[in-house]
This record gives sequence, structure tokens and C-alpha cells, in this order.
Amino acid sequence: MKLPGGDNVKIDQRKLSDYALSPTHPVGKHKARLFAQKLGLTRDDAPVLIEALRLAAASEDVVATEHDAWGQRYSIDFLFRFGQRSAMITSGWIVPADGSRTHLTSVYIAREK
Repeated sequence: MKLPGGDNVKIDQRKLSDYALSPTHPVGKHKARLFAQKLGLTRDDAPVLIEALRLAAASEDVVATEHDAWGQRYSIDFLFRFGQRSAMITSGWIVPADGSRTHLTSVYIAREK
């Protein structure tokens, strides 16, 4: 199954540059450390990660996770390559109940199996 609205997703760059890739964010710094260790990604690389997330949203299979008052949530795991490094990325998405655009809710390095 593909992500509903996956060809026109909304991704707030601040979610990446100011949170998930920010080494100084009180909560996001732990994600940022993993992105840097595994892939060499920094907050300056947010546009590269955004492009990969857009491609994954449009082309990868999704897993429906939960449905709540805000909408239907989905998860996409995809292989991300940056330079000579690669890692599995988990991204969370929501198709809002109010009919607005599907958007990114979370992104992190997937746990190794």
C-alpha cells in the first residue's frame, strides 16, 4: 500500500533542521547524534533528507499504525544513502482527519535488527 497523498506531502524543514538534526535541541539532539554517527548528516543536510523523505513518501510501501482523532498514521522504512554511508530510516506520517495535506510527524534512524 502506498501513502495516501504521498505525491504531495508537507514536510516542515524546521522539524529536521531545528529538531531531528539539531545537536542542541533538548530532545532532538539524541536523534541528531545518530544521524551524524551513522550517516554524517548535519542540520545543513536537511534539504537532502527532505528530498529522500519526499521520494519515499511517493514510492515506498507504508504500514498503517494507528487511527486517532487527528487522522490515520502511517510508517515508512526506507534505505537512505549519503555519501559512502547508508542506514534504514523510519518516517512517521499522518493523513489528517480534516482533509489537509499528508505530513511528516517523525523521522529517525531505524533500530538495527
